Amino acid sequence: MKLYTDLGNFQTLKVLLAARLSGHSIQLVEVKKGDIVVPYFTKSKLPVLELEDGKYLFSANTAAKYFYLKTNKVTDEDAENILLDWEFTQLLPTVVTYLLGVSGHEKKTNILADQLANLLLEVDGKLSKTTFLLGHQMTASDVCIFSTIYPLLGLKLQDLIQNLANMKRWTADILALETVSTAIKDLCGDKGAEIFRV
Repeated sequence: MKLYTDLGNFQTLKVLLAARLSGHSIQLVEVKKGDIVVPYFTKSKLPVLELEDGKYLFSANTAAKYFYLKTNKVTDEDAENILLDWEFTQLLPTVVTYLLGVSGHEKKTNILADQLANLLLEVDGKLSKTTFLLGHQMTASDVCIFSTIYPLLGLKLQDLIQNLANMKRWTADILALETVSTAIKDLCGDKGAEIFRV
């Protein structure tokens, strides 16, 4: 399988982590501006996962879940879908807007910071009784939500996470996994979360 992406695309982390954590090998292919990945498209929205049969997955969340489904690691698909939908419709847009504000593309507001804090508080609450979001095994939801939050770690938002004990533990547990740290290093080099842009 091939994962086509551009440098600094933090959505790529979702697919790369899910593949590696579920025991699948994946080839990272860096796409330059103007390159066509999918033959029948004139423009590519990245990342794109090319499957063994030549089909393509265009959603990072769908690609992440694909690897977990392929290895029968999804135990509660309905709960998984709810969390993945929440990440895509609530958390991801807020994080992207926040990152744009921090990078100077848009004005960062206190309201946006409060929205982000409330979303992170929701994650912390979900982790109050379990090791991971859906129990005691890491799922595609953990991978996708962690990957969306990861770029924030390079922005000194650790202060916010420090006040969220469950989320702090969860983030540290995920970062401590050798597969995760290797995938992050392969994707980011020595820059870590600071490499990501929106």
